[in-house]
Amino acid sequence: MMERLIRWTFGVSGRDEYQKAEMNKILSGSAVLVYWLLYVGMFASLIIDGFWMHSVTAGTIILVIIVIVWGITIGIQMRKRGLYQVEAANEEDLHRIYRRINFQVLRDSIIYSINGYAGWSLGYFAMSPKEPPTIWETVSFMVVFVGVYTIDTWRYRRQQVVKAWEDN
Repeated sequence: MMERLIRWTFGVSGRDEYQKAEMNKILSGSAVLVYWLLYVGMFASLIIDGFWMHSVTAGTIILVIIVIVWGITIGIQMRKRGLYQVEAANEEDLHRIYRRINFQVLRDSIIYSINGYAGWSLGYFAMSPKEPPTIWETVSFMVVFVGVYTIDTWRYRRQQVVKAWEDN
């Protein structure tokens, strides 16, 4: 269960024993659970601040900063150790990995577009409850947000595929 949560959260497949050992050094089960509990707490405090208080409290800002810093730190450690790299043995395996990457990026883009829209709408609602965002502002923000995320993630993950049958 914990390996599935780690794979779903950070998009890493645990095929390699070295990768599993390095991930276990970085991501213990309790660290991932604490990360998700902080994330849920941040989301709940944003909802409470937005709907009941129409302002953002210091506790919410601190939770947001902790979650962002923790996520960035884990991502940097995993990139430094090459844990996002996947090795393709042949051309067929390469196409299978590319299809999986395309599916993961599509899934993540849908999830982050929903989160981005919720954050955008909640931010507007919390700061000015009388003037909701126009449809043009919302659509333009979401297109830019999702587009930049999707393209960057897709390019980075495809660059991490190592073609084992080619000479370097």
